[in-house]
Amino acid sequence: MAAPMLMALLAGQQVEHRFIVKNTVGGWRGCRRTVTFQDLPLIFDRVCGVPDDFRKQLAAGTGVAVKGRGNRFGLYAEELRIIVKTDQIGDFISF
Repeated sequence: MAAPMLMALLAGQQVEHRFIVKNTVGGWRGCRRTVTFQDLPLIFDRVCGVPDDFRKQLAAGTGVAVKGRGNRFGLYAEELRIIVKTDQIGDFISF
């Protein structure tokens, strides 16, 4: 486990980060039903286990708010919500 993610787990608090969707296809055995985000380092650029009904609402360029335990360096995702610019659209979906 990388140091930033270890710190997010051990010393983190509830945070929300906003990302832009790169794609919702792909994944591997350890990370299915994936949403991948733009401009993040490989492996740290995705959320696994996102329900299909939520993923179907996403396309490349969609804004997503991700809530979970973490810090400014990363987080363990617990909830996702679609956003448009700074407006908040919809409720968070927990997984």
